[in-house]
Amino acid sequence: MKPITQFKDKYYFLSNFFPRLIKDDDFTFQCVESAFQSLKCKEKEDRSAFQMLPAAEAKKKGRTVKLHPDWEDNKLRYMYLLVLLKFQSHPDLRDQLLSTGDAELIEGNTWHDNYWGNCECSRCQSIEGQNHLGKILMRVRNNLHAEKNEELRVLLPDGTTLVAHANRTAEYPGISISLIYPDGIEDQVCYAEYNKDTPEGKELHVGAFCSWREDPVYHDCFN
Repeated sequence: MKPITQFKDKYYFLSNFFPRLIKDDDFTFQCVESAFQSLKCKEKEDRSAFQMLPAAEAKKKGRTVKLHPDWEDNKLRYMYLLVLLKFQSHPDLRDQLLSTGDAELIEGNTWHDNYWGNCECSRCQSIEGQNHLGKILMRVRNNLHAEKNEELRVLLPDGTTLVAHANRTAEYPGISISLIYPDGIEDQVCYAEYNKDTPEGKELHVGAFCSWREDPVYHDCFN
């Protein structure tokens, strides 16, 4: 399939600005962007100010908050988990993402963002965008394919569902364990994953979480 190089029009659903409710940690946000910007806050209660903000206002406000001390170390993980939550929580969006097949997803833009996407303006023509959002979307798409075809579910006595997801894709093969609570919210508990983007000899990662917003209780790389 041809690459998708703009997250607009029929592909606007791929954008973090796409308005769809994101429920996380007792808060409800208007979109992924608002939820993501709220996670910059050092104090949990400060996240509430982002709940009713549309994407552009949340992004602007996010530039003014006092950053959580581990923000830079965790922002890619937060983005991945919020994007995954978006598509897991809304089956219509999940189906649209899966319908993109194996097309490369690139957030082409003109606002000089070469971290999350790839700016196409004349000033940035010599810069190769890192396209982290596009890579995250493709990773989520791979995981959703795996979840659709390979998962084991066990209903627990309290109504929570324990789910094991197998991912057999070439890019990120592995297994993750999640809990789906009766209200539909899903939290990752632990995982084992091969990540080809890490240094040679340290590709296999294992981790467990008390909460996906926190560092894993244990996390290691194996030679």
